[in-house]
Amino acid sequence: FGFGVALSGITDPGLGLWHSAIHFPNIHRVSLAAALSEALGDPVLLENDTRASLWGALWFEPRLASLRNVVYLSLCSGIGSALLINGRLHTGAHFWAGELGHMRAGEEGRECCCGKTDCLETYCAMPALGAELSRVMPSLGNTPSPLELADAICKNPVVANVADRTMARLGKHVGALAAYVDPEAILLGEQEPALYEALLPSMRRHIQSEFQGRGTDTLPIEIVASPEYAPLRGVAARVINEAFQNTLSPLYRGRLSFKTWRQMTSTP
Repeated sequence: FGFGVALSGITDPGLGLWHSAIHFPNIHRVSLAAALSEALGDPVLLENDTRASLWGALWFEPRLASLRNVVYLSLCSGIGSALLINGRLHTGAHFWAGELGHMRAGEEGRECCCGKTDCLETYCAMPALGAELSRVMPSLGNTPSPLELADAICKNPVVANVADRTMARLGKHVGALAAYVDPEAILLGEQEPALYEALLPSMRRHIQSEFQGRGTDTLPIEIVASPEYAPLRGVAARVINEAFQNTLSPLYRGRLSFKTWRQMTSTP
């Protein structure tokens, strides 16, 4: 069918453009898909890694397949999020939809890799959380692993309190995003599930507290199995989907229907 490329930053899947990326300051509207397609001799689909991970979760996990409106959240070296609205990945007018990590979230002057200060990820991404927890529990060291953080949160009330304050800050932004999207669920992925399990009660409480007019209805927050190759499996699924669904896509083959293909390749 072709090749898929999942990468961080602002990407335009339709035109195959890599617009920009925080960690690659020289990137500006690079026609990456076209260049790779010419080199490989096959169509290439370009996709943002977090959007790809969301698509892969919906594609490969049967319990999620029926969801049509989703907020997907990734807490790793940064904060990524992706949106599914009415069954379609939502990119926004400038492909910035869901870019929570670089929203202003404080006034402490914390420097961010984007060159500005006080972005949400300087407070809530895993490096920031690890640094905060290490201050109150020095035995964690400078770069605690996700499993070490999870263990400390579960066993040390002081550490759990610091983590709770971090989730309160995150909850305001995720809650606002969820209020606009009105999702069926928030999915947590691309991270060690044990860490999400440790953070989930606090995260759920703070996100839910933002919905004062929602009544007693609770917004489901689910942890997605998070293989290291989540963006890869997601962009592979995007390639296959485009090949059978979008007649305007260079990946389109039209030899059989998407439904028939899934029936032929499904595992009994």
